[in-house]
Amino acid sequence: MAFDPKFKANHKFYIFYSQQNPKRSVISEFQVSANKPDEADINSERIIMEIPGPIGITMGDNWFSGRTDIYILLWETAAWRMTRTISVRA
Repeated sequence: MAFDPKFKANHKFYIFYSQQNPKRSVISEFQVSANKPDEADINSERIIMEIPGPIGITMGDNWFSGRTDIYILLWETAAWRMTRTISVRA
């Protein structure tokens, strides 16, 4: 999970999670609920990227915030090699 660099103004944050059927990894943007500021608004989900796979993708604490971007490092669990760096424009 990472907070948008402009979180105080736009209340956006990002989540990396896995889905089944079909197997894939997902990076999504959410916003905080307008009525409950301690909860996410599930209906605000905007999928940034889906990574198909039978190969598992793992992500550790590798979210980096810049002034305008969030960078996410992903690697294959089987090979432990970095496969991509993703930049999300805030």
